[in-house]
Amino acid sequence: MDELNSDRVSRPPQRKWLNRILAASLFGVFFFTLFPYWIDINVKSPGTSHPFLLGSPPQFGGVLHTLLNALLFVPFGFALSGFARARGTSKLKSLGLALVAGAFLSYAIEFVQIYIPARDSAWDDVFANTLGSFLGMALGFVMGDFILHKLVAWETQVESWLTFPRIAAVSILYFGVWLAFSIPLQRQSRLNNWDPDSFLTIGNDARGESPWEGQAFRIRLWNRALRPEEVSELGSPADPHSSLNSGLLGAYDFSHSPPILDETSSLPPLVLEQAELRAPAAHQSHRGRAKPLLVSESPVTKLSRAVQTTNQFTVLFEGVPRFGEESEGTIVEASTRKGVIDFRLIQAGVDLAVELRSALSSRKSYLVWRVPHAFAPKEKFSIVFAYDGALGSLFLNGVRAHESYYLSPGAGLVRMLVRIKSAELAAYSVLYDSLVFLPMGILFGLAVRKNSARKGLVSLVVLTGIILSSALLEGLLVWISGRQPSLMLLLLSMSLALAGLIWMNLDGLARG
Repeated sequence: MDELNSDRVSRPPQRKWLNRILAASLFGVFFFTLFPYWIDINVKSPGTSHPFLLGSPPQFGGVLHTLLNALLFVPFGFALSGFARARGTSKLKSLGLALVAGAFLSYAIEFVQIYIPARDSAWDDVFANTLGSFLGMALGFVMGDFILHKLVAWETQVESWLTFPRIAAVSILYFGVWLAFSIPLQRQSRLNNWDPDSFLTIGNDARGESPWEGQAFRIRLWNRALRPEEVSELGSPADPHSSLNSGLLGAYDFSHSPPILDETSSLPPLVLEQAELRAPAAHQSHRGRAKPLLVSESPVTKLSRAVQTTNQFTVLFEGVPRFGEESEGTIVEASTRKGVIDFRLIQAGVDLAVELRSALSSRKSYLVWRVPHAFAPKEKFSIVFAYDGALGSLFLNGVRAHESYYLSPGAGLVRMLVRIKSAELAAYSVLYDSLVFLPMGILFGLAVRKNSARKGLVSLVVLTGIILSSALLEGLLVWISGRQPSLMLLLLSMSLALAGLIWMNLDGLARG
């Protein structure tokens, strides 16, 4: 019986599906476990002095967490089972191989995650991943031949029906549906829900519950996103003809005593207003009384309306943080008296948190962008946050932070299913592009394979289709959001389409 299974799985049609499953499983494993693909070798492993012991002892992260980690490695184990059967390896040795290979791959990933600041590394993930690999191997032995046979039969039927004209028609229809779907999803990144009744508050929130004990120097507000070259000019002497004056809606200098007038005469003055302080006792003990709020005399309606129109926003804030018991607090906030927040900057120890209200902000999202190590004790800081309609950029003392804050259509899609998080926004973008372009690449791969006699001409048509479709989606998203075009996003779309094409022709490449 084992010889029969070995003969079946060695056949080219089934072998190529094993290659595809293995390639897809490794892509999924690396994509989901190593995001956001930024490594900092200076990070220390928490909970242990030796990185090879990983970050924390075994712990149970919940049924759903364990299940997802196990499912992630099931295709990997399934593919291994096919290769093991092709070599005539016994079931006992194959199951042992699944345990060793799954544990080794998972451990290697968890070790790398120690040096990815946005990820956590723990032994419970290694156990869950290894279990998934073992279950995939077992599934392969029980139903592997049946599943591979069905996949081969399905591919044969689809390939026989999909002539070149039909492939072109299906590709256009498929891409057209995604284009139409992308419009409402990308519109959710707009700032058209800012409240015209919001007040501007400095050094606290609107309710007086989050006092910041640092020293403020100045604040500037624009209804557009400053370009990087403009940010570098902010420390230069004022020039009445500078482009920095374009879109400037508010400018306050805190060297003056309240009331502090807006230098542009667009926004109301900042005044001291007594408010009941409902902060923790640590904030009250050094004062013994409520701290006055420095708040706009009336709502900053002009700012809110302008941001709604342009869908863009920039804030510059300069000051000196204070460390100790008062190292946490709201630096600046635009919000209503009822606590509806349009925008705010928060100091959380040495970290900076940025909150920006868009149509994606709701109970199903946690879009507070936390940037580590933004503050140093008693050192003057300059914060510039610019939002261009979809992409948020942060500059600390003139240097752009490498963290990403991108509200893509993927964020809107994921929000329909689960709660979205700012730390995963880049992954949502890649996931969305994968859903759009990987299947298209598979269709293009079929077109190339079915027309091998005219391979040169078909390849040229397919390459043109990949470039045009990628450019069309990028152009549509730029038009809807108002953000700047991104060469990186364009190349990502093209790469994913090419990956789908290559995936569909792995067997041909291997023979070549």
